[in-house]
Amino acid sequence: MFEGLKALFKNARRGPLKGVLVCPRCGSKNVKRLHGFGWLVPQQYYCKDCGYVGYFLVAVEEDKYERRED
Repeated sequence: MFEGLKALFKNARRGPLKGVLVCPRCGSKNVKRLHGFGWLVPQQYYCKDCGYVGYFLVAVEEDKYERRED
């Protein structure tokens, strides 16, 4: 389980967003924002594939994106 997450963090970058946002739990790009209040409270996200709800997503370069299959 942690090998896939470790790979996501290895391919993640800090700084300006370049790439795709993926779920930290399953690695899916199928995520959406839950609220429109990003300027007032932290933005919350929902993963349609695994049900993750949280404030944290991982930005991965498009050419290094690889979806985990568990």
